[in-house]
Amino acid sequence: MTSLSEDAGPRRLRLVPRSGAYASLGAAMREFGLTARALRYYEEVGLIEADRDRLNCRRYDERAMERLRLIAQFRRAGLDVRDIRLILERREQAGGETYVDCAVGRLEERLAVIEAERRQIEEALALLGDRRTERAPAEASPRTAAAILRQSRPGRQAAR
Repeated sequence: MTSLSEDAGPRRLRLVPRSGAYASLGAAMREFGLTARALRYYEEVGLIEADRDRLNCRRYDERAMERLRLIAQFRRAGLDVRDIRLILERREQAGGETYVDCAVGRLEERLAVIEAERRQIEEALALLGDRRTERAPAEASPRTAAAILRQSRPGRQAAR
């Protein structure tokens, strides 16, 4: 694989060879439901490496796509980039059970936080005399977090 040095520092640009399976930035975005900015950020912080084609467009090889699959899933599960980096490093170093144990541990910690938050919410509802069961079905329809926030802060809505 051909390498070109960048003037900006020790990072290297790797040119994509003509053969091989590579995914474009757009294909990676669609595959994992990520934004272009997120993909560039993950590259910037060293979670993934993107090769470049002759037009300097990002191309992701199978290794990068597998890492992106894990990153996207762990982000949806609420893990932060620091935890994801640790999991991916363990995966690269030891592989197998060590990285799985690390991932399970971080996910269980996240789940414990969510469960504690849920208990706090239930306590707050109980304090307010939880009226969820008293509402009519039309009123009980699910709402987005943004809609709930707008309703709870009517003064801010008018300021927009």
